[in-house]
Amino acid sequence: MNELWRDYSANQDNPNTVQEIDPQVAIDNGVVGFIFRAGSSWTYKDPTFNYLYPKVDGKAYWTSYFNFSPGADVDKQMDNWFSQHPKSIKGILPRFAANEINWNDLEPYQIAAEFFHFSNRYLEREGERPGIYTRKQLADLWLTPFLDADWLNEHWWWIAQYDANKYTEQLDRAIIPPNKVKLERCWLKQTASEIKGFPGEAESTFIDRNRFQFENMDEWIAENFGTPVPADSLESQIATLTGQIDGIVSLANTASLRAAEALSKYDTLSQGQVELVENGLKYEEWIEKTDKDLIHFVEQHTGEIKRLEQRIDGLAGGHSHPKWMRKLGLVID
Repeated sequence: MNELWRDYSANQDNPNTVQEIDPQVAIDNGVVGFIFRAGSSWTYKDPTFNYLYPKVDGKAYWTSYFNFSPGADVDKQMDNWFSQHPKSIKGILPRFAANEINWNDLEPYQIAAEFFHFSNRYLEREGERPGIYTRKQLADLWLTPFLDADWLNEHWWWIAQYDANKYTEQLDRAIIPPNKVKLERCWLKQTASEIKGFPGEAESTFIDRNRFQFENMDEWIAENFGTPVPADSLESQIATLTGQIDGIVSLANTASLRAAEALSKYDTLSQGQVELVENGLKYEEWIEKTDKDLIHFVEQHTGEIKRLEQRIDGLAGGHSHPKWMRKLGLVID
């Protein structure tokens, strides 16, 4: 496979030049996917995102990436990202967090801690991990020395295949994963050199080449994009949906436990009449915010649980839960 994906990176900040980009030309010439930048940090929204994604929606695979800023407020960054690309605008693919900037001049271990918090908070809010876009050299400087392999491999990786200080050097080779990261978790590679697009595609800008990691392409498409595959059994489908419900409940329990631990910590330490500060807030303010976050989390996922339960009912022929559970041997009278 050759260049299957597009990342229109150059001149993306200029709304006037984005109108000269025509993704349909790329689609007509065999490009099957696009990754558009949604924004950066907690304030910047890329003005080209809302112009470009409707042009490919329903015609090609697409998603967004977001420039994560270590040291900036995590929730504000996600609010900015999701305001551009909410889940209601599906796109098909996971969103990717770009981890390649250090505007606040943090130490490597601090960047790892910031991204660890960002990814875990993303999981709490979205029920899945973000993808990670970075270079191997940066991942092995900022992330892999400080984070364990299991956690790292819960993410999909989009790897920029060039040396940290050689931005124009083309390394046309298979993905070399970051340390501790399995090759099968590396979903996409981006080569370093930019190219001209097809005639009429992007007259005033260059294009980053993005390619599937060849060995993973067929499996990824089959599992995620609706390519015909053998239908799962009724039992397997219900078990999958039940597992999703269990996962949501587990996340809710984790969030509740975190809130309870925070309250306990506050009760214990406040007896010493120490003014406590957490994330820039007085501790009682932070406790209140944590409670609100938990309530929002539960409300957000209650509807999802009901939707999954309705799908289970439908698969089981519309019977009530005890009947389909009995049918699978999950309930004994």
